[in-house]
Amino acid sequence: MTSRMSSQSLTIASAMQANAELAVTQARERYQWQLDYSVESLDRVDKIIDVLHVELPKSFLARALKRAAIDEEVWTMARTWGGYVGETFRRSWGGRWKTVPQPEGPVDIVLDLPFARCHVVEQARWRIAEGAGERMTEIYASLNRQHQAASTDTGDIT
Repeated sequence: MTSRMSSQSLTIASAMQANAELAVTQARERYQWQLDYSVESLDRVDKIIDVLHVELPKSFLARALKRAAIDEEVWTMARTWGGYVGETFRRSWGGRWKTVPQPEGPVDIVLDLPFARCHVVEQARWRIAEGAGERMTEIYASLNRQHQAASTDTGDIT
């Protein structure tokens, strides 16, 4: 059972790293922006997600005719950009990617940080599909406050 769980963790970690690398490539080729896994790069990702939301078909007829294709496209974009954001978080604070089975719909991809659980793929999906929700820079700021509080609580000064 342990090797199966390790294999699953390794697989999702590799997949999310590959998604993050795809985001870096897409940002460079499509938007002429460099992403370097820095906190500052999250502002560029927020702008890209805003563009992706605007580019989605909005009319009722377009969405009705292509519903499944649009939903899959949104999930693909969410894994790509959420993967980049999650990898930025993971490189800052450590942590590991996990999948959590859901009763309905796809599995939830989460990033377990040492001090919090982050649903960054779902948050990216929500922003892309609905244009609503917290910006990635806001999520980082909130998590950074939690990290600082957790470090203070344990006496960690790093």
